[in-house]
Amino acid sequence: MKNTIYNYVNPQLTKTQLIQLIKNSGSHYFDAASMRFFNQKVRDFKLKRLSEYTYELAAPSFWDGKYMGTSVIVFNVLELKTMTTTSRQEARYEK
Repeated sequence: MKNTIYNYVNPQLTKTQLIQLIKNSGSHYFDAASMRFFNQKVRDFKLKRLSEYTYELAAPSFWDGKYMGTSVIVFNVLELKTMTTTSRQEARYEK
């Protein structure tokens, strides 16, 4: 799936499809080096549909086994662009 707008008949994307769109948009959010730095794996990310064309992926971040916060990316599949990336600290996780 290149930089094409997803099928509007069924705009529900899988996590893998969404990550590929994010990578194709030029974002480095899911680069191997970034994922390794934050001690994350794709399977750690949870997908949430916020609106018809907007999705959120979020995963906890760890440093030396200690919870740092949650990495969040919000992506608009209609405009093929990242709306926001952030890190938030919430309930404590133990890895």
